[in-house]
Amino acid sequence: LTNNDPVTIWADQSGNGNDLLQQSTDPVPVFRTDGLGGTFNAVRFDGTERYLTLADNATLDGTPGVSVSIVMRAALLDGQPRGVLSKRVNSSTAESYSVFTHTGNRLNFDVRTGGDSRINSSGTTLNTTTNYILSNTYDGGTQSIIIQSALANSTGLSGTVNDASAPLYLGSLNNNYGTYYDGDIAEVIIYGDGLNNAERIVVENYLSTKYGISIGANDFW
Repeated sequence: LTNNDPVTIWADQSGNGNDLLQQSTDPVPVFRTDGLGGTFNAVRFDGTERYLTLADNATLDGTPGVSVSIVMRAALLDGQPRGVLSKRVNSSTAESYSVFTHTGNRLNFDVRTGGDSRINSSGTTLNTTTNYILSNTYDGGTQSIIIQSALANSTGLSGTVNDASAPLYLGSLNNNYGTYYDGDIAEVIIYGDGLNNAERIVVENYLSTKYGISIGANDFW
């Protein structure tokens, strides 16, 4: 693609066929070669109803855990709930998990099992001038938010991830939510299990090297 081309499909590279697609005839985000404030390929969202979606797929929930790694740079952080990635119908129906920014420019990670656990990044806030590697993990016992390879918050949680009959959304919390993600997303990696620390650090080093994002003491490549 070239700059400002519409992104109607973001092809899955895992071999599982989880391609993100245009939602009906809704507008879509655009491709940019100047993403992440520099020269990286990225998909750019503008805070309006432009997002990509994936129909319900059994590989995406009903799992022992989940790990969602995202490379992004927000252009707008206004305290409103702005979905980065979410698998749900709405806030009270068919929910599995979601990653979004909200109050105080914090990152939120909401995982639904037999219980409900939503945590935020606590004292770690996001800004619009930084490229981020965000790691959100749930391993069947602990739910964590890790930003730039540093733990931002964690809590105990048990049970499998809800097997919800819901699409996956990139750039929104759900269909027609009202407030949407504004910024660049360069890469998304989802595992149907909770990565342990060593596995997570391997993924973060891959992303750190690819996008030139510092991950401090965990930078081994």
